[in-house]
Amino acid sequence: MRSSYLKINPFNYHFFRIYIYHPALFFFNFFRFPQKCINLFLRIKSDNVFRVYGFNILSPKKINNYFFANLNAKFSSFILEKYEYREKELISKYLSKSDVVLELGGCIGVISLTINRILNFNKNHVVLEVDKNNMEFLEINKKRNKGKFKIIYGVLSNDRNLFYKKSHSFWGGKVVKDKTSEPISSYNLGQLEKITNLKFNTLVMDIEGGETDVINDLDLQFFKKLLFEIHFEREDLKYLSIEKKLKKNNFKKKETYGKVEYWEK
Repeated sequence: MRSSYLKINPFNYHFFRIYIYHPALFFFNFFRFPQKCINLFLRIKSDNVFRVYGFNILSPKKINNYFFANLNAKFSSFILEKYEYREKELISKYLSKSDVVLELGGCIGVISLTINRILNFNKNHVVLEVDKNNMEFLEINKKRNKGKFKIIYGVLSNDRNLFYKKSHSFWGGKVVKDKTSEPISSYNLGQLEKITNLKFNTLVMDIEGGETDVINDLDLQFFKKLLFEIHFEREDLKYLSIEKKLKKNNFKKKETYGKVEYWEK
């Protein structure tokens, strides 16, 4: 009886988000932006290609398995062009044309294309991605928009026994040590530099909480710029460990925008 009650309990967080919040939000947006919502339906019905920050981006049919949650995600990210807006703004502000960029977590390629467009030598940009579904869209959107970055399937780590655990959401997923998940390739920084023949000075990452392990594990001596999104509170011990490591390596926090941070030597 108790579990059945939770499934229909409107005060249950999951039930509220899926069956109350998302439908209400979509109809609210429809009254505010009827033409934009109609455009959303037309895009979804035709080819799921959206114009985002000047790029033609192919979206997966389902970002979220729930109907209204999927509509809201596409409406906000693609129609209102809020997709990773904070990262986009800080990248546009601080990235230099001469930078050599290592990007972790390319997803469907919007931020990768944003970075690549800035660089004078746009082959000085390598993207690591660990989700095969994301990687498929990353490759497609790279070709659609004539991106020149190199894509590598794998993770930046000294650990050779890592696995990828998928999420219910298209955006989600994380690197774990659980052998029941999908094994992934690991590369340390030296290997990546040898494979690509590049010496990176900039690290950009949005890796769903994995930023702690990467920063604490990485030799930062040759990096000059770090831009990343945190997935925990700044009072958390994970964040404090990142902060300590960066300050020890002479980085200074230049700007925060929500949970996105930019640090520089």
